Amino acid sequence: NLDLDYLNPDSSLKLLMHLDRATEYEETTFNYFDFSKNGNNASTVTASRPLRVYGKYGYGLDFNGIDDYLFIKNSSSLNLSDAFTLSAWVNPESINESGYIFAKTDYNSTGGYGLYWNGINNTISLMYGSRNGVNSTASFTDYEEWVHVAISKDNSGNVYFYRNGVQVSSASGVT
Repeated sequence: NLDLDYLNPDSSLKLLMHLDRATEYEETTFNYFDFSKNGNNASTVTASRPLRVYGKYGYGLDFNGIDDYLFIKNSSSLNLSDAFTLSAWVNPESINESGYIFAKTDYNSTGGYGLYWNGINNTISLMYGSRNGVNSTASFTDYEEWVHVAISKDNSGNVYFYRNGVQVSSASGVT
């Protein structure tokens, strides 16, 4: 049974993905539904696809760290305003894992944003613009344990890093 919040998310959300292959929404191994009102549905694009696994709540996806990813078409509805929050549930399997948890950018881009996890330093970063970034100063994950990570930026350029709902680090001067 899906609760009311699952079916009717806050209208300010840019993207809301549960990644649990909910058959009632025709999610499959290849397609994933955006539960925001923007229709930014995702699809797999490589022969290697993330595996369905038990998640923190229900099911989730296990990305192999090599070539598993989901593709969402570029949409102006995914552009961020001056203030925003990015968040995800993560469950890293080893210290050797690093990479984007999600991103709206590529290495040749001069714009965009991303939530990046550095496994060696055990930190998360807000990546933005042309490879700019601001890093947390606190450890974020426990290996093989689900952790909720979030980054919020306010209109003044202050960035706040959260681990399981608790602020653990901050930075300023982000434009």
